[in-house]
Amino acid sequence: MRRTRRTDLGCDFVAWVPGQGLAISGTGTGTLIGEDTPPSLRSLPKEKPCRSTSKASPGLLAFRDAREWAKFHNAKDLALGLSIEASELVEAFLWKAPEEVDRKRVEEELADVLIYVLLLTEKYGFDLGKIVLEKIAKNEQRYPVEKSRGTSRKYDEL
Repeated sequence: MRRTRRTDLGCDFVAWVPGQGLAISGTGTGTLIGEDTPPSLRSLPKEKPCRSTSKASPGLLAFRDAREWAKFHNAKDLALGLSIEASELVEAFLWKAPEEVDRKRVEEELADVLIYVLLLTEKYGFDLGKIVLEKIAKNEQRYPVEKSRGTSRKYDEL
């Protein structure tokens, strides 16, 4: 793999390996960018997107544990809660023009959705930053820029 630049993501070390996709270890602090790195991974922002979830998780888990709620947080119920909260987020937009939406309500419902995402991530032991980067890499293959730019068609319709 050719290393041409490094971007600090504030999360696990991520490398694009030709022919293999993402290779991630748990000890690094950034992304090595090679010539064949997908464009979306080359242009990741430097605002440390993975760090914000790691700051929220300990407080969320402490909140849950102080109330002894972990016993209620099985994967099925967390997924159902996530779906319900996502529906409440959508409801904030129902029958309104985008500029009419109550931003505070959107913020609160979005926080509820993210709480369930974090709890479900913790339940399965997933690294949120890692799985998001892996999905971006997968979508790079499904939606090549030259075929998908400016269109909303699904990958199997390109």
